[in-house]
Amino acid sequence: MAGRQFREWVPFALFLASGLFGYVLESVGYFTMLPGDLGDSRFNSVVLEHLFRWWTGSAGSLWSPGYFYPFQGGLAFSDNHFGTSIFYVPFRLMSFDRETAFAFWFVTGNVLNFIAAWYALRRIGFSGFSAAAGAFVFAFSLPVLAKEMHVQLVYRFAIPLAFSSFLRFIRTGDRMALWLVTLWLFVQFLCSVYLGFFLFYLLLAATAAVVAGRRLSLVPIVERSAYKNSGYSAREVAVAAVAVLSGISVAWMFFMYFSVSQEYGFSRPISTIKTMLPRLSSYLLADRAALSSWPGRIIEGIPMRHEHQMFFGYGVWVLLVVGAVATQIRGVMRSTGFIALVSLVLLVFGTLSVGGFSLYLLPANIPGLNAVRAVARIVLVMMMPVSILVAAGVDVLAMGGLPLRQRTASGTVTALLVFLGLSAETAAYKPYHAAFSAWKEREAAVLRCLPDDMDEDAILAVQMPEGEPFYLAEIDGMIVAQELGVATVNGYSGNEPPGHVRPLIREFAAGNLDSYGAFYGLPAERVAALKRRIVLVSPGRCRQEGRRGGPDGAEDALSAGQ
Repeated sequence: MAGRQFREWVPFALFLASGLFGYVLESVGYFTMLPGDLGDSRFNSVVLEHLFRWWTGSAGSLWSPGYFYPFQGGLAFSDNHFGTSIFYVPFRLMSFDRETAFAFWFVTGNVLNFIAAWYALRRIGFSGFSAAAGAFVFAFSLPVLAKEMHVQLVYRFAIPLAFSSFLRFIRTGDRMALWLVTLWLFVQFLCSVYLGFFLFYLLLAATAAVVAGRRLSLVPIVERSAYKNSGYSAREVAVAAVAVLSGISVAWMFFMYFSVSQEYGFSRPISTIKTMLPRLSSYLLADRAALSSWPGRIIEGIPMRHEHQMFFGYGVWVLLVVGAVATQIRGVMRSTGFIALVSLVLLVFGTLSVGGFSLYLLPANIPGLNAVRAVARIVLVMMMPVSILVAAGVDVLAMGGLPLRQRTASGTVTALLVFLGLSAETAAYKPYHAAFSAWKEREAAVLRCLPDDMDEDAILAVQMPEGEPFYLAEIDGMIVAQELGVATVNGYSGNEPPGHVRPLIREFAAGNLDSYGAFYGLPAERVAALKRRIVLVSPGRCRQEGRRGGPDGAEDALSAGQ
């Protein structure tokens, strides 16, 4: 027994260590750096920090974090991190600074993804080694690493739990499994609205696969479920209650998103969605993968190229094909393999853009769906059926379809090759990250420009230094205002309030307040009163350092109301 448990856990530990040391810890520079650039990652840290401060009572309104001031509802302009903040708050409570807590939050999300996928694959019926290999693909394959600029997508652990529960319901008709599908779907929505929608699409595709595989009838499953589940256990009642509460939370969240969207008239033009629909060439792109980038080097002309990094990896493709053949021809886990394969095919062709046409565009004008513009991110959900087919391929190649105790020497060699083939592509990936010091220096540059006598009701406005992208100044203002507990007209998110003026000119702060006044029809006196509260700073033109970061007291912080 001990020997078998040892053999079960060794692959788990090896593949997890490969993902951690081959990519995750490199991405955070062993807690000296953070994934992504100085844009989206810092924005996500602002949202997480806002939730931490709200939970601890130092932030007033949940839905209005204080950026894009005086417009309200800024948290509903983009992802909100309701479901992931529980993995950030504890690190802040342990007195880690925001950058270190953010790095721990990122690492935790990656580890949870691997553990959840491994557990799901084991529940489906794969061996310990095959489940570990499939979990590695789900958590650390190239398309996943390529989303490091969008760290709001890191928490995907609910996807394998929902999908494995769905397969269990199909096999057994167990009502508990159906409740778990519902629960994990709601959890994924709370972690990421994007991935919640994509998980829903995956479950729809899997349902279509079941219908096709059972000759257009779900009646046997429903009848078996009704026969088997005549009573309610305490565990089922508890899971159902949590699922219902989660559903209420998601409904409330969507109501707030809808309300804010209606108030400000947010919409996504179809042209924007079209630029981020997967092409066939998208599945060849892995620009930052040293071993796997060459197929994409000849591909040009893809808009938003960074969103189209969808190449699975050579090792993944080989094992996926072997798994698809093994399940459908050799009959290794035929039903599960069929559902995974058909689900993957439906997701690929349902979102594929060919000559500007895509089936995905047909329902794109449905309210809510048009907010999901970066459709290529659906690859993060595709990796669930991919991981199942990979695990099936590993079972055939490395295990010969036999249990561990009957594994041959050649199977052991093949298992080693599988491990090296999968982990090598991940280890050769070049992380895109920024140092803690870069985050802190930008904050310090603004603090050095602040006046000694800044009032508590001040409205901070940070102007863009010449030659920089506008969003850096916007996020600088958001972070510094959050640290000081004041409001700011600066803002960066998935949406902007009506008439938002970016910080390109000195008058941008006053322009934003004019936009606010015009939108709500406010009298000129009220707008003028708001303008008198503006503290405008231009870090690139700060003549002397003030008390917050330097020796001299005088400084070039200007009030736009003067």
